[in-house]
Amino acid sequence: MLCKLLLVALFLNFVRSSGDYEPQLVPFYGFHSAVMTARVQLANDTSTYLFGPDEVEGARCQSSWNKLWGGGRCGYLNFHHYDSDRFVWRRHIGCIVFNGSRVAGERPNCPFRNQIQLAAYAYDDGNIPYKNASLLKQFDTTLEVGKEYGLRLDFLETSTVYSLFAGDSTLLERQVIQHRHCWGYSDGYILSLYFGGVCPAPQPVTVCYLTDDGLLATT
Repeated sequence: MLCKLLLVALFLNFVRSSGDYEPQLVPFYGFHSAVMTARVQLANDTSTYLFGPDEVEGARCQSSWNKLWGGGRCGYLNFHHYDSDRFVWRRHIGCIVFNGSRVAGERPNCPFRNQIQLAAYAYDDGNIPYKNASLLKQFDTTLEVGKEYGLRLDFLETSTVYSLFAGDSTLLERQVIQHRHCWGYSDGYILSLYFGGVCPAPQPVTVCYLTDDGLLATT
């Protein structure tokens, strides 16, 4: 399984340099077909990152969804902030103590320790997921750090099916997001690890990936 060590090693410089809110350089991972599959394993640091009490938007930053993996829709040249589907993740916010707009600390003896929340996250015709409940659907299943999971995206004409599998390929849960009809609905470029969208990562986070178009193909 391949870890995103390059992104981790260069995270603050490569993705969120000097307080920038856009990547200095957009990595290219290739194009995808109508069905995408991958296996991922989130390291322990994905369940421990914490914004300090001096961060004025700490609550927003801590609760923001981080991009995990997915792809664009509606043509290879279409921008993913217009049409795309991605799995997103965050440290379980049940372990965080908030004080207004700031993070006050961590919940002692949190029952959600080492757990990651997962959601289906889509842009559709320029409509943004964090302002449209139909484009952001949280999974009931939480991920455990250190365990392997399978992800699958089925790009259909007017929807995308998000499937989550256990390491043994047992289906755990599905979410479906409806989309507009467009030309080249199953064509797009692959999207991978990106932290937040509000604040730079407060500490490094590590995700390991193994992608293979044959994985989970018959499940």
